[in-house]
Amino acid sequence: MKEPSPLLKKKKIIIYIALTVILIYIAYAIYLLIKQPTNVFTIEEGKLYQEETNIGYVIRSEKVAKGENYKNGMMQIKSEGEKAAKNENIFRYYNTNEETLKKKIEDLDKKVQEVMINDNSLFTSDMKLLENQIDEKIADISQITDSNKLLEYKKEINDLVTKKAQIAGDLSPKGSYLNQLIEERKRI
Repeated sequence: MKEPSPLLKKKKIIIYIALTVILIYIAYAIYLLIKQPTNVFTIEEGKLYQEETNIGYVIRSEKVAKGENYKNGMMQIKSEGEKAAKNENIFRYYNTNEETLKKKIEDLDKKVQEVMINDNSLFTSDMKLLENQIDEKIADISQITDSNKLLEYKKEINDLVTKKAQIAGDLSPKGSYLNQLIEERKRI
């Protein structure tokens, strides 16, 4: 018998190695399917969600603001160490006679309220609507924590009270006195 050529032997060895590698790969794939089979879920009614849980870190760019000279008309709004939102006021300028102005405005508001309570001809539909709006704003204030929103609500309430007083001033016999009070409040 004739011996096969060396080239034919090399081809047979390469074929045997390739078949062995393919058989090992198939055996490995079967092992993985048995170890971790594909998950199949049967759902009758409902929704299927895929969720992932991770730990994350929030990086904030915070700045420390320090007020050093409070005697030049600056007043601290936020306390030391308290965090403030972006564009939120932490200091404000005050006027030397600010307290007296606040007291005058309070007194004028009380006088306007007294005039409006004592005059029975003031209860029109516009007045009721304004009163309801004021009551809604006051009820909403208790749920607000942002100082900018509080100031905005305060301004809206003041505007509504002024409108109410103007309507009352135009319709009542005591209108001239009420208009005087409103103008004085605006001036202050």
